[in-house]
Amino acid sequence: MTQSYGQQQHHPGYPQTAPPQAVPLKRPGTATASAVLGFIQAGFTLIASAYISWFLIDLASAGLEPLYEMWVVDIAQYVGVALLVVGGVQLIKGSSRTTFLVAAVLQVVISLYWIVRFASFATGGIALLQSVQSGIIAFGVSFATLPVIGLIMAATGGAGQYVAARRGR
Repeated sequence: MTQSYGQQQHHPGYPQTAPPQAVPLKRPGTATASAVLGFIQAGFTLIASAYISWFLIDLASAGLEPLYEMWVVDIAQYVGVALLVVGGVQLIKGSSRTTFLVAAVLQVVISLYWIVRFASFATGGIALLQSVQSGIIAFGVSFATLPVIGLIMAATGGAGQYVAARRGR
C-alpha cells in the first residue's frame, strides 16, 4: 500500500484521527496600525470639531451672520469622526475595510479644504498674518498625515487579505 508523504494511514478497528483544525488568522500589523491611527485621528478631529462648534455658537450668540459653510464642514468632521471609529473597529475585527477607507479619504478631503481655505485668505503683506496663515496651513497638512498613512496601510495587501479571509469564514 503506497501512501503519499504526510497523509495519515487509517487502520480498521482504530479510531480515525480528526482532521487538522483551521489555524486562526492573525491580524496583520498594517490593519492594527491603520485602525489605531484612525482612532487617534478621530480624537484630534473631535477636539477640533468641538472647538469649531464652540466658535460658531459664540458667533451666533453675538448676533453675527451665520457661517453656513463652516457649519457644513463642522458636521462633515463629526461624520468623519464616527466613520473613523466604526471603520477602525471593523478593520480590527476583519469584517470590512470600506468604512475606514471612506473615512480616511473624507479626512484628507477636509484637510485639503482647510488648507485651500486658509491659503486663500488675503494677508495684506502683514508679516504677522502671513506667519499665522503659514502655521494654519502647516496644521492642515499635519491633520492630513495620519489619514494618508492609515489609508495606505489599510489599502495594502495585508489588510485586504485579512478582511477577505475573515469574510470567507
